[in-house]
Amino acid sequence: MTPHFFGYGSLVNLSTHDYPDARNATLRGWRREWRHTDVQPFAFLSARPVSGAEIDGVIAAVPNAD
Repeated sequence: MTPHFFGYGSLVNLSTHDYPDARNATLRGWRREWRHTDVQPFAFLSARPVSGAEIDGVIAAVPNAD
């Protein structure tokens, strides 16, 4: 089985990636959210499970199956 990645966020779309098999995808049951920690002075984009939520993004095979 070939590993794949799912990317999401305002800069992730088919225009920003040139993987040969990249395609639009929807991840159901998850919601995007900004998270803060005491480890870093800035927030990072993450996802958490939420019933009925959806995240639109891009899915593609991992280059060289790394």
